[in-house]
Amino acid sequence: MLMRLPAWKPEPAAVVGALFGALFFLYGVGVLDDWIKWANGEEAPEHVEDASLGWRRYFSVFAGS
Repeated sequence: MLMRLPAWKPEPAAVVGALFGALFFLYGVGVLDDWIKWANGEEAPEHVEDASLGWRRYFSVFAGS
């Protein structure tokens, strides 16, 4: 309705919702933290591989922090 489209055409709302949903999911799990720091001009931490985590590093976004 905000885009002045007929009520039986929900595709634009679904596309916008999917885009925002994907963006906020990535932000929520912390994937975008370093990029946001870089975009704000802050120093992003250098990520070092930690072999002691083993297989768990593949399932954790925060393994390097």
